[in-house]
Amino acid sequence: MYLYRQQYANPKLKGTLKLEQAGKHMTITPERPTYLREEIACWHKANHIHRWFVENVQNGRDDCRDYDVDESHLKDLLATVIAVLNRSKLVPGKVSAGHRTLQPGERRDTWEDGFVIDDPETAMALLPRMRGSFFGSYDYDQNYVEDLRQTKTFLEDALNEPPDVELVYASSW
Repeated sequence: MYLYRQQYANPKLKGTLKLEQAGKHMTITPERPTYLREEIACWHKANHIHRWFVENVQNGRDDCRDYDVDESHLKDLLATVIAVLNRSKLVPGKVSAGHRTLQPGERRDTWEDGFVIDDPETAMALLPRMRGSFFGSYDYDQNYVEDLRQTKTFLEDALNEPPDVELVYASSW
């Protein structure tokens, strides 16, 4: 799941745009319709953040398409993230460490010491986990909180983008 910054390379621009990647130069000619797109946020298995975008930006459609994100979306999600962070006290507990396959068709969950949210009621109400294939953990633990902290940073940075930059949310799995 990604948040992209994109900007149209306006054909009225004169000249070319020069980019360098890994020491190699590339030229973009603005006379040809072109979008410049840059990944500014990446969420790995943060199903609670993806669910928020599905419900608040994608009109309930979880279809791996690109969706425009505006400033109000970013501010709403940021306020929600802050509210959940403020009510998510981590306490010692057991966190999932995946599973082991014992024999074909039989697996055992494994757990390790870590931190869990002492009372996940606010998290479950405001940013609930989302079930689905390849969607990561369903627990309200240190990883959930770390996703929120990372999201807060992403959103604060995105809110500082210039007004002519488009933001797009895209998911794929």
